[in-house]
Amino acid sequence: MKVSLSNLHLSSPIGKALVVAISAILILIISGFILTNKEVALSVDGKTSHLVTRADTVAELLAEKNVRISSHDEIKPSLNASLIPGKSVTVKHAVPIVVDINGKTRKVWSTDNTVGQTVEHLGIDTSADIKLDPKAETRPTSGMTIRLQLLNRWIEKVQSEIGYETKREDDPSLAKGRTRVAIKGQPGIKETVIEHVMAGGREIEKVVRGESAVAAPVGELVKVGTRVPRAAVAGAPAPSINVSRGGRSLTMTATAYAAYTGGAGNRTATGTGVYKGIVAVDPRVIPLGTRLYIDGYGEAVAADTGGAIKGNRIDVGFASAGEAYQWGRRTVTVRVLN
Repeated sequence: MKVSLSNLHLSSPIGKALVVAISAILILIISGFILTNKEVALSVDGKTSHLVTRADTVAELLAEKNVRISSHDEIKPSLNASLIPGKSVTVKHAVPIVVDINGKTRKVWSTDNTVGQTVEHLGIDTSADIKLDPKAETRPTSGMTIRLQLLNRWIEKVQSEIGYETKREDDPSLAKGRTRVAIKGQPGIKETVIEHVMAGGREIEKVVRGESAVAAPVGELVKVGTRVPRAAVAGAPAPSINVSRGGRSLTMTATAYAAYTGGAGNRTATGTGVYKGIVAVDPRVIPLGTRLYIDGYGEAVAADTGGAIKGNRIDVGFASAGEAYQWGRRTVTVRVLN
């Protein structure tokens, strides 16, 4: 029996069976196309593209799109993962980096977004005491050198002296030119806290963290005599009388000094104090103990010597540095009285 399609009604059993068969075939064709051609997202080093592929695995997709990879690269999902429509594939190419840790270098490959991540992947805690260059947030680039110093710190406390001040006060109970230490000065003590920063067994930094006074200094008080003693040459004949007796005269260069000035102490070569009426001479010219009369100065006794007092030099004493400075340097006539 012949069946004419023109006479075939879809509502008939044969028509219904035919519609079902054709629908099944179409579904199989469409499903096969969908499963064979998949739309996926491929991201390579941050650049994403949407594409259609017939690849069944991630490895086949990368080969199909000529994406070169190495064992150092980061690929998600894995190369043997199956591809399904809508799948996302990410590839990060590793860059070569030199890591210098306390002077020792090594080469690593990094797919990280920051230097800090690369350091942490080496097993180093970036929150530890380290010095990192470049900074942790820097993005790794090919050929970069990351310098990492693992630090060790120790604290040193150093004590040193604080100088004290010396105060001088007039004392009328002391002879002029004499001094007495009423309060002995004591240096203070200062403590300095120093932090030493070590890396690789050597010091790379030294920082002063603070200073404090452990003990305050004690100022020194020196009493300076103001009482004028009896003249050392009291009772000596008047210069005019000695001159009339034939005392010799010398033309000399006279400088001046006082106690504790110009390297002088407070005692003369003969044990007397330093005050007006005491002069330093060259004993080869004027013997010690000789009584003198000096123009512009008055009576004096040769009671001291000095390293610079040679020949026709004489150094006249005063009770204060101010008087000595005022005298300065001058040429005088010195008359020998005895």
